[in-house]
Amino acid sequence: MNLYFAVFLMLAVLLGSCKDAEKDAYLLEIDQMNLQLDSLWNELEQNNIDTLKGISKTVELVIAKVQKNYFPDSIDLEIAGMMNIYKGIKKSLERNSGNLAKAKAAIPEIKETLGNLKHDIENGAGNREQYAENVEYERGKVKQVDELLSFYFKAQNSSVSSFNDIHAKVEAFANELEQKRQKEVDEK
Repeated sequence: MNLYFAVFLMLAVLLGSCKDAEKDAYLLEIDQMNLQLDSLWNELEQNNIDTLKGISKTVELVIAKVQKNYFPDSIDLEIAGMMNIYKGIKKSLERNSGNLAKAKAAIPEIKETLGNLKHDIENGAGNREQYAENVEYERGKVKQVDELLSFYFKAQNSSVSSFNDIHAKVEAFANELEQKRQKEVDEK
């Protein structure tokens, strides 16, 4: 009888220690996901949205100046190409701002869910068989936010780079058109 009890006790301890290792692994993974979310949030906070709004507003003003002063006689193909890129910068920045908003909303929600899941795992609450599935699901959500922000920053950097490359030329063209128009008005 003591032998059966000893074997049973050893199996219970062994099984318990496996469960503890599994529990610790889940908790570690949740902590790692929280750290990743904190890092993503810091990137968002360092993102200077005012600069992007300024670029968008500048593009809008320069395009308006060109449209106001442009007379369809002829336009250099290089300038026409730059104008198309310039217009695309504003559209890209506007479309991409939605990605930033999605990420800003998702991060606190995921952190709250991770906190609840961590609490459940630490206290053995809920369906223990679903812990792995729940952790995997949350890992997928963190990955989606990471990918969304990677796309956001890549598109943002591309737009800012394009703006920096062509803004001076497009603005000079817009100013030239404005001066020509003013000269024509003055001559009348």
